Amino acid sequence: MKLIGLRAGGLGSFTFTQAGLFFRTDVRLSYGGLKYQSEGSGTKDRVPDAIFEPRFVVGKDFPSDNGMVFSPYAGLGFRTLYNDLRGNTTGRSTPANPSGLYAGYRRYSYYLYAPVGLSTRVGLDDRWVLAPIVEYDFFLRGTQISTLSDVGGCNRDITNTQKRGYGYRAAFMVEKSRWAFGPWMHRWSIEDSDLQPDACGGRPLLEPRKLDAGDRLRDQIPVLRSPKGAQSAPHSPPRTFSAQNRPDTVFESVIFPSRTQVSAVASGKVKTSRNSSSSSFEPSCLRPLAR
Repeated sequence: MKLIGLRAGGLGSFTFTQAGLFFRTDVRLSYGGLKYQSEGSGTKDRVPDAIFEPRFVVGKDFPSDNGMVFSPYAGLGFRTLYNDLRGNTTGRSTPANPSGLYAGYRRYSYYLYAPVGLSTRVGLDDRWVLAPIVEYDFFLRGTQISTLSDVGGCNRDITNTQKRGYGYRAAFMVEKSRWAFGPWMHRWSIEDSDLQPDACGGRPLLEPRKLDAGDRLRDQIPVLRSPKGAQSAPHSPPRTFSAQNRPDTVFESVIFPSRTQVSAVASGKVKTSRNSSSSSFEPSCLRPLAR
């Protein structure tokens, strides 16, 4: 089971400096009408899928003698992901669901995490700057809400809590003046959630461990049932609900305002200067590779 399709979004950023430190606030928003595909429960087009991710980091610039500038940073981020699979699909008939009808529901994913990263800037010719970035995301807590009440009957909403996991991201950007472009990737790996009872009498429900493509174990996915006699059954949890059900890897080429002002001096070294405050906005169009 997977969700695939195009996403569009942007990143707004505001940076200011004080006492030799820089403080940056980022807000990322993206949205896509994705295609749900499952060998068991069929397909569904134009599934709303949205990500909202504000974060705040603080860091410091450390210029080196060879012209490179190292900028470590740390902070706090909050990631919200929403997916709406409400409606029916036609899939495989089973003894438990001879009609082959399946009903979807809304899902909400919340991650609280602490990013720790390092950006490096290297001066190139004609005031261009190479700016690779690496980051590790310490996963603090996750909450997954499946609104099974959308299906009706004996089903009730399920809230699962996740406590272990991690994420990481990397970017290879090229900057000039207030603009930059380049590819980046982001990946999450989250362990099993706690167990919650099934109101319809089935086995306890969990948010399974996020695994690489093709490795998710089917026996970890509870097939959530409709009340006895109903003509539809809820979808089993989507295999790829963006970054929710397994690591999310996205490669993207973007053009956006850089968060720093970089100028070249006569010696050819790079001198980094930050305004007391600056803001930027990043338009982007994302294509998930394996959702």
